[in-house]
Amino acid sequence: MSLENKLIAGGFGVATQIAAACENARFEAAVRRLEAVDQSGEQAVEMLTAAFHAERRRRKEAEAALDEAYGELLMLRQMLRDLGVPA
Repeated sequence: MSLENKLIAGGFGVATQIAAACENARFEAAVRRLEAVDQSGEQAVEMLTAAFHAERRRRKEAEAALDEAYGELLMLRQMLRDLGVPA
């Protein structure tokens, strides 16, 4: 093989290696972006789950308070009836 052909072949080899390295770098960057999205997705799920549980606790507390208030209203209504007040 002539020196010129060797240089051309070597140039193609180097160009191929550079292209492969660039492609690998793009792939690795894409993987890093996906990992970041995955991690932020996991964090979002954790935040939403915590918010869901907090809202659920708040609703249970509100329902308990409403039940207690309703019980007190029934008791007051009965007391008024006992006093002869139409209620």
